Amino acid sequence: MRNQNYLAIDLELNNKNDGSVPRIIQVGCAIGSPTNPEDIKTFSWYLDPGENITPFITKLTGINDEIIIEKAVTHRTLAQELGELIRVYDIQTPPIVWGGEGVGGMTQLNSRMSSMK
Repeated sequence: MRNQNYLAIDLELNNKNDGSVPRIIQVGCAIGSPTNPEDIKTFSWYLDPGENITPFITKLTGINDEIIIEKAVTHRTLAQELGELIRVYDIQTPPIVWGGEGVGGMTQLNSRMSSMK
């Protein structure tokens, strides 16, 4: 087994259940290697969706408007910090994604981060 670091990303979305595209409110990630499973690093960022967090999402995740107001970072900050982690931990494979509608959530995240170039 190779000593390779992997990146796993979890997205939390503010799903209003009205047919609109859910917006990302939190990005969490874990970085680790199967050859050293006791040394997993975790990181988390909150993002302001530009709308109130729904009561359902607050009940499900514990994330509320106050947390977003207090802790949200810009998409630019997220992109810079996540990019630095990928560089520092030498991530060479695509991330493992769960939550946030999987690929759909990552498409939204990639789109927001790409528009900042």
